[in-house]
Amino acid sequence: MDYKNFFNYLFPGDKLSSFMLAQSAHSVWIKELESQLKTIDIQHGRILALGRSIPDVIYFLEKGAIKGYEDHQGKKKITHLWESPCIVGDIISFFYESISSLNIEIVQDSSLLVLERPALSSVIITYPESYLIRESILLKHMIYYEKQYLDFQKLSAFERFKKLLSTRKGIELIFSKTDLASYLCISRSSYNEFYARK
Repeated sequence: MDYKNFFNYLFPGDKLSSFMLAQSAHSVWIKELESQLKTIDIQHGRILALGRSIPDVIYFLEKGAIKGYEDHQGKKKITHLWESPCIVGDIISFFYESISSLNIEIVQDSSLLVLERPALSSVIITYPESYLIRESILLKHMIYYEKQYLDFQKLSAFERFKKLLSTRKGIELIFSKTDLASYLCISRSSYNEFYARK
């Protein structure tokens, strides 16, 4: 199995990281990590994970689309709309072994790499330099939330709507209007109004 897409996602265009990963000392732990990865295919509509537990896996989405949501007073609040390629899961709860409130549902038939915490921990303990993987995943997670926070601070609801559709082409063809409205923290009627104005 070729896991090139996984590593290219974690270290895109980073010359230093590319140089490090090409060195023989790093190829050892990369091969060890690759041996721990598993591949799964899941059909749309399936639940990948439920909240109220400590997640022991995260995923790399190679193909497909997935949504993440939390339960708020009996309603689903969409917090993530994942499209390939990306890391899927509650990253903070995974690394810090805390209870997650995130539910994960397959929206389109998906192919994923499965990375289990015990497997990753074993590789990091044996090869400390492989800590680079953990830091890269956390950095991507932090950047994602920082962008979301800034958008909510600086942009109006309509501006957030326009930005989502312009930066993630075709997203409205993948996820439902209800999910997109929830993700943007607007009502379904507001979403329809914005869509007519765009």
